[in-house]
Amino acid sequence: MSQREKNPIWQYFDKSISDTSKAVCKICSKSYSLGSHEPKKQTLHGLKLHLSKFHDQEYRQVQKRSSELNDFKSEAKLKRTDLSVSLKQSSSDQSTLVQTTIPNLTSKPKVVLWPDDHEITKRIDKTIMDLIIVDMLPYTLVEGEAFRRLNLSDPQGVRKYRLKSEKYFRTSLMPKTYERIRSKVQDLMAQSKWVSATTDIWTNACKTCSLLSFTAHFIINDKRLKVILGACVLEQDHTSQYIEQNFTNMVNEWGLQGKIFLVLRDNAANMVRAMRDQYESIGCVAHTLQLVIKQALFSEDEIKDLLKKCRKIVGHFHHSEPATRKLTECQKQCGLPEHALVQDIDVRWNSTYLMLQRLMDQKNAVNLYCVEHGKIDSLQSTEWAIVKNLTSILTFFYEATLELSFDNACISIVIPLISLLNRKLQVRCENDNEMITNMKNSLYESMNTRFSSLKKLPSLMVATLLDPRFKSKYLNSNEVDIAVTELISFLTESEVSMQSSRSTDNDNANVSFASTTCVSQAHHIQQEKESLWDVHDNTTSQTETTESGEDTKHFLKEKIQSYLSEPLLQRNADIYSYWNSTPYPTLRSAVLKYLSAPPTSVPSEQLFSAAGQIYSDRRNNLRGENVDKLLFLAYNIRLFNYEY
Repeated sequence: MSQREKNPIWQYFDKSISDTSKAVCKICSKSYSLGSHEPKKQTLHGLKLHLSKFHDQEYRQVQKRSSELNDFKSEAKLKRTDLSVSLKQSSSDQSTLVQTTIPNLTSKPKVVLWPDDHEITKRIDKTIMDLIIVDMLPYTLVEGEAFRRLNLSDPQGVRKYRLKSEKYFRTSLMPKTYERIRSKVQDLMAQSKWVSATTDIWTNACKTCSLLSFTAHFIINDKRLKVILGACVLEQDHTSQYIEQNFTNMVNEWGLQGKIFLVLRDNAANMVRAMRDQYESIGCVAHTLQLVIKQALFSEDEIKDLLKKCRKIVGHFHHSEPATRKLTECQKQCGLPEHALVQDIDVRWNSTYLMLQRLMDQKNAVNLYCVEHGKIDSLQSTEWAIVKNLTSILTFFYEATLELSFDNACISIVIPLISLLNRKLQVRCENDNEMITNMKNSLYESMNTRFSSLKKLPSLMVATLLDPRFKSKYLNSNEVDIAVTELISFLTESEVSMQSSRSTDNDNANVSFASTTCVSQAHHIQQEKESLWDVHDNTTSQTETTESGEDTKHFLKEKIQSYLSEPLLQRNADIYSYWNSTPYPTLRSAVLKYLSAPPTSVPSEQLFSAAGQIYSDRRNNLRGENVDKLLFLAYNIRLFNYEY
């Protein structure tokens, strides 16, 4: 038997009789290539990979046996060296001294593997798991040639990490990681008073899996937090009833019944109907703005044709490196920045705006290119005028979209932005031609159609009122009255609920005290001693909670008016920090509800961008339930700063 065939891996493989370049697994009878018919050129890499992937226990035995053989060889080599030294002892004492020191200098210490339950092993396992999940890499990463070359050992090289199989990370460590992170998320969600949700539906490119997302938003102290709670697999047609059922299942799973304030969704009819009965919901405001612009501007035949022509010009340069190089030369001649033209995406109106804006910036260079090289037709002067008009109007909508898409954007900004956009559309400038006037009119009508119901929502009015940057600035007197009434109603109900809760707690405490003979020292410390001033102090502390209904409403109205009379905060102020240290703690419970929602479903879109990465070519065989867990982990591991 050759040296190569003495490898312990041959316990589990036989050479193929019909083809000497292949070996057959004794366990599952699958054949694998050895890379060559010539024994000296054959490699065992494929056999090892097969064992590690499909026969983990046998693979560990091979590793253990290989390690023992290596140790045996090292000892044998050392003995041969010592023997060589002893044979040469008779030559001279000096040469003997030199020879005997050589083994001590050159021999390597025996490498010992860290046990699987060792702290260092656990830390390395966790780091590899984090790498796979957060960077969305396939589990087979750990079986790649370069990865297995990593020297995961201590600085002296005496103790070493034992590499694990893909199966270990996929079936053992990932589920454990999921349970740990889920437990931390549950603890975090238990602290939330009110929760708003963003939800959307995503389908992978192969149309083999659809997911319904659920991202929770809530306020704790001076921060509004965002947590991915799930990406439910949809296995049936996306009817409104089926969507509602799955969304409600996720709400119940996390114990959020009665805590949902607002749901942000897309404007599809099935999503609208799904949320109608159980939840207050609004469409993604950024998506609604897109519908406004498409309806008012991009549906016009003249503008449609113009956009096609613009896309053709941009596409010419995007598909030709020589054309791009020549455009750069034209930009230099015109003294323009050497910026690339922007190709728009049909479903993103703001990308169309950026395309038009860049074309306007590079107008002279594009015209010069068309004159000198003549491979494409430039825009006519009237068409350039339309592009200029479009960009001048859409600038404000683009700015509004950016405001809505910021990570800390709040639902309270919606009414102010709608009001500001409408004011811009109503202003008539001296240089407005007939086309600009018509564009503004169309946009104004579309805005009123799309956002009329949104502006009438009392919850959005309250959110605007509670934003110290806006307060009543963008609400008329009637809307302020509606908002104040809604706010007082909520605060009154909250106070009644809190009093009921306190009463129940006190009753439970009394029962517990009466029936318990041994009360802990900690409980005694919490009990307040009787004092002469008890009646006064209790009356003072309960002034806000024990008044009659009308007195309470009057008190709350005074607090609200006092808050509204203060100057507005700067537009870039942190509203959550303001309310965390507010002089109006009476109103804070309402803030936890009405300022918990973002204005768009962008968080869901970001989640699905990650889903697209998970469903890459290397991972498209994942089951939906695993995608749900991987998405949950990919975001929430970072939320806890990798500490779990």
